[in-house]
Amino acid sequence: MRASLATTGHFSQIARALRRIRSDYAKRIDVDSLSYASGTSVPAFHRDFKAVTRTTPIQYLKSTRLHQARLLMIRTGLTAAAASATVATKALCNSPGNSSENSADRRLGKSNR
Repeated sequence: MRASLATTGHFSQIARALRRIRSDYAKRIDVDSLSYASGTSVPAFHRDFKAVTRTTPIQYLKSTRLHQARLLMIRTGLTAAAASATVATKALCNSPGNSSENSADRRLGKSNR
């Protein structure tokens, strides 16, 4: 992580975006709003974000939401559907390439059998 900090002078801007993702993961977040809040252009934000986290902003957001949904399932016994509704992962299931209704269950570690 320190190497990333040394190579990118934009860590504080990316840290702001990471804090927003962690605090607002259940809300609608897009790269445009994250880059605006960070004070950079979308391409520069995307490049700097990936340099710091080694993942794209959207992949990081999806991963955060899935992690939070898993925690809800473990801590409260919620079903995959209820946990995904709570953390807004239903939007992930409707994205292109996700043809199965059970994709949320698969992503959350539940078998559809």
